[in-house]
Amino acid sequence: MAKTKKIIACNSFYNIIADDYNSRLTESDNNVRKVVSLTFKRYVKEGNVLDFGGGTGLDLQWLQDSGYKVFFLEPSVNMRAVAKKNTLNHTAIVFVENNTDFSKWSPEHLPFDGKVEGVLANFAVLNCIKNIDEFFSQVALLCNRHCFLIATVIDSQRKEVHNNNPIGATLRNLFNKEQVIYSDYNGVGHKTFVHTLKQLKSAAQEYFNFVSYTPVETSGFAVLILSRK
Repeated sequence: MAKTKKIIACNSFYNIIADDYNSRLTESDNNVRKVVSLTFKRYVKEGNVLDFGGGTGLDLQWLQDSGYKVFFLEPSVNMRAVAKKNTLNHTAIVFVENNTDFSKWSPEHLPFDGKVEGVLANFAVLNCIKNIDEFFSQVALLCNRHCFLIATVIDSQRKEVHNNNPIGATLRNLFNKEQVIYSDYNGVGHKTFVHTLKQLKSAAQEYFNFVSYTPVETSGFAVLILSRK
């Protein structure tokens, strides 16, 4: 955290980084996206899907090509604007503009009509959320039975995660049973919550069955797969 001068909310951070986000992606990130796309298509054969925290829309092309109707939900206004600008064919995409804060959802107040067969939460979206218990309970409202939730999360078992944490912060996190690392962009950062597999299973268990957790080689991510009970 030495380079980070100011910690801000996650949405505010991604509003700042939106224009540069795509240029910062690596070949490893591209490989993760390929792994996730193949995994998603293997489990979700057709129907409506939710691209939750879809960023600049880099998954939209393969989601469209696969024949899904996509509900694209990105809380960052600037990231969403980049996604809309770079998406030429909007026919099968619904860009969710309002009610993007999942903590405010209820059965009577959801971001769109209808249920989905699949939820994609790519590139550590879940790690931007501190209260993942609430996330799973809320996103379950949008899921048909047996809907698959497929997410890439920071692999908490990798050494790099611990090496990026200053010793003092690591000790505090252990004491608080919370592990936090920081994303940095030009001296501005946001908290990234590293959820263990045990924590993810516990948070999801009331609404989702655990299917698998698979680290992606040459990356710091793991693919988490759950299915709606």
